[in-house]
Amino acid sequence: MSTTETNSGEQRQIPDEVIAELREAGVSEIFLKVIQTPAEEVGVPRNSARQEIFVYMKYADEGYSSVSDQLNMGGGFFQDLRNLETRTIPWSADPNNREILNHVFQMEYRNQESTGVQDLL
Repeated sequence: MSTTETNSGEQRQIPDEVIAELREAGVSEIFLKVIQTPAEEVGVPRNSARQEIFVYMKYADEGYSSVSDQLNMGGGFFQDLRNLETRTIPWSADPNNREILNHVFQMEYRNQESTGVQDLL
């Protein structure tokens, strides 16, 4: 589990069960890494994909659809990231999301030669 800020500044965690549910629903591993990256770790004000998951968790807790059943409600960047649409992720990402992607890719591929992933950013 990892922590993040919410709009109110409260520290929260994405439960392992939610990560497992999302993985089972077929989201990309990069999506999972992005939503588990706290904005403050990257130095940006927010992680919109992560915040979106917290909204879905709230609805699921209130008895609405499961988190994975709500995945089609996110915006363009969220959908591109979820489906790993490599041609459109860079164009749908706002500056905060670009910084988070840069951070995730650097952590993931730090010791490898160019994999082409860096070219997305």
